[in-house]
Amino acid sequence: MLKLNSLSGFGSGVSGGGGPGGYFMGYYGTVVDKMVFSTEVTSLSATATLATTTGFSTPNLSDKTLACYLLGGGEPSIDTGQKLTFASDTTANVATADLSQDRRGMASVSDGAYGWIAGGYSNTPSPAAYVDTGDKITFSTDTTSASASTDLPNADGDLGSVSEGSTHGYFMAGYNPGDGRLDTGRKITFSNDTTALCASADMGRSVNSPCGLSDQSTNGYMMGGQSATEIHSETDKIVFSTDTASTCATADLATDGKSQSAGFSNAGINGYNAGGEKQSGGSTNMCDRLVYATETTAALASANLSGSRRPTGASAVAI
Repeated sequence: MLKLNSLSGFGSGVSGGGGPGGYFMGYYGTVVDKMVFSTEVTSLSATATLATTTGFSTPNLSDKTLACYLLGGGEPSIDTGQKLTFASDTTANVATADLSQDRRGMASVSDGAYGWIAGGYSNTPSPAAYVDTGDKITFSTDTTSASASTDLPNADGDLGSVSEGSTHGYFMAGYNPGDGRLDTGRKITFSNDTTALCASADMGRSVNSPCGLSDQSTNGYMMGGQSATEIHSETDKIVFSTDTASTCATADLATDGKSQSAGFSNAGINGYNAGGEKQSGGSTNMCDRLVYATETTAALASANLSGSRRPTGASAVAI
């Protein structure tokens, strides 16, 4: 099993100390860093520490105003649901939000009312295996349940994900032992909870664990990821209205090639991609900022993580 993750970007109005911001959470520990959007400064949060040690958990799960959710992860994999409440910057286990099956390396997206989780690697089968399992979480009740229509077309894990946060999202790339790394585009339609292959959204490279960012209305960006030969810096752009992916060189990562990095957005203004495993070796704490208006990326030292690791990202602005 590849020790790799699918991390994707989103954000929301966080009202805890310092004003609106986003969180970089965990990685085989309980550490949480918080970025304040107004200053673009990231620092260790003393109060948002995870209740359960985990890594390789769900990105993209936020109700946009009150809380975000970190589900599953771990090695061996767990099903544990955790909720980070923005107003208090505190995290707690929520049993009703537990996944229907323990797993890690999933893809996930949300529209503010619901979140959808798919794929991953589970230690429950014997032997352990990649799975196609889909779940749906209802934010108003903190409840997660199996959603068969959300199942991936194939049993894949270590995916990336991105969404415009209203009608549909994408589960991108990934890995399975039979096919290796993938360029596969999959579209989930929120109105019927259904995931299907979407060839026009296939990426320009076969990778696991790219990081997704979104301007929350028009375009999404899949950044980096690991292929059989390297950890990439390239970025693909997804046009939401046409389900079409293509290369976007101006948005390539500036700090290094990165895989298993975390990301989120400050409304439709900027996206942030931090941490991960880097092409030059080892984990990194470096942050890249993508300016959506110009589709350009540059290093942003003030937003670097408090330590080098491969976290999950979340905030309170719609993907």
